[in-house]
Amino acid sequence: MGLHSELMAKAGAHVTAVDVSDTSVEATRRRAALKGLAIDVRQGDAAAMDFADESFDFVWSWGVIHHAAHTGRIVRQIHRVLKPGGQARVMVYNLEGAPAYVTFVRKHLLGFWRGRSLDRALWADTDGFSARYYTRDTLADLFNTFFERTSVDVYGQEADAIPLPRHLRALVRPLFSNDYLRRKVRERGGFLFITAGK
Repeated sequence: MGLHSELMAKAGAHVTAVDVSDTSVEATRRRAALKGLAIDVRQGDAAAMDFADESFDFVWSWGVIHHAAHTGRIVRQIHRVLKPGGQARVMVYNLEGAPAYVTFVRKHLLGFWRGRSLDRALWADTDGFSARYYTRDTLADLFNTFFERTSVDVYGQEADAIPLPRHLRALVRPLFSNDYLRRKVRERGGFLFITAGK
């Protein structure tokens, strides 16, 4: 819906935003117009971007490429459009994070007897049916195919450290230190965030 494009434009970046959805493109254009921001918003497929080689210094993708049918093609395109010395930062869902485990327990164990696969359970519990989940290793392997330098970090929310319903989490939260919660979020967070340099 254009929030990240807005934040980058406000920080002084020259932003070109791409989305496959006409609805999202229109929403991002309207957001930019309402905020008085110059953002070049285009409808297009990230697996076949219509940009010249080495067009950008920086590529940002938060929660996008794991919904695509051809994630590897998108990573190749990201590499192609980055200038030498450029950097990509990309977030995908973490298969080893607390949200995936909670979904496994809630949906898969019960759904198993009805013939549901783990993938189907994860897809049904996320923001898009085709969402893929990655481990640190599989994400690093995908990006290392194209990029020279990569690092993968885990991010998440307090709910990843204390995977309980909100009202119960509020009751037990005082039992845990902030240091403990930060450490557990880095271990159990629902997001993998890769930084890849060209």
